[in-house]
Amino acid sequence: MKVSTQTQVFCETYGIEDGLIRLCDAGYDALDLSLYNEQSMSSELFGSNWIGYAEKLRNLVEDRGLRFNQAHAPMISHMDERIKQAIRVAGVLGVDDIVVHPLFVKENNIEENIAFYDELEPIAVEYGIKIAVENMFGWDDLKNVPKPAVLSVPKEFNAVVDRLSDHFVACLDIGHAALTYCRPDLFIREITPGRLHALHIHDNDRRYDCHTMPYTGVFDWDLITQALADIDYDGYLTLESDNTLLQSPVCVYPDLAKVMCGTARHLAKLIEDKK
Repeated sequence: MKVSTQTQVFCETYGIEDGLIRLCDAGYDALDLSLYNEQSMSSELFGSNWIGYAEKLRNLVEDRGLRFNQAHAPMISHMDERIKQAIRVAGVLGVDDIVVHPLFVKENNIEENIAFYDELEPIAVEYGIKIAVENMFGWDDLKNVPKPAVLSVPKEFNAVVDRLSDHFVACLDIGHAALTYCRPDLFIREITPGRLHALHIHDNDRRYDCHTMPYTGVFDWDLITQALADIDYDGYLTLESDNTLLQSPVCVYPDLAKVMCGTARHLAKLIEDKK
């Protein structure tokens, strides 16, 4: 099993090209290009010469023996041209799938989200990639605790993904599952067989969306890796754990990236050993 990581903090810290090079040097097999906020998005990927720049980034990574396995579209709560452009960029990068968050119009907005994703399908088909649907969570401002929101529980998640075409896959965010009162390993087992193709791997305290690397929170990684082995998961193990970097001085980022990669490889080996 191959391992990957998001690129947000490295690209924001060192610049997109230098950041990608440094992550390539950390030992990963692939990268998940973070395009989900203004800080991590390169304006060149959303400008007139975006194809040329996307090809440059693809070559930069592939020349070092890696590839982009995944990308992450902007976090926008409505249909937006930037989401469509991110899909086009991802297609030129050669990714397998791009994660597009569901709409947060209201709770249980299944029909609105199906219409939203259906509108994006022609672009994904044109550029030869799949769109990954991610489980999310909400926040109770009165109680100051996380709560289920949209596509937060397996039944609702499946209700959307199963009605979409084969140009869509499921992306399970391990941390989000835990914040909506569902053990991540049980969520994995309840996703419709054959639909899970992408992961966001990180840890938390079941209260906040900490996005730190595995074994820094409270998750039972033995149960999680066993569940992934039992469903014969064969996609990438992709870290979304950059807050571990933000808790540390910049001078240790390169070394810490290697530790995070090593942790991901440990999890990947556990999954393979349990199959």
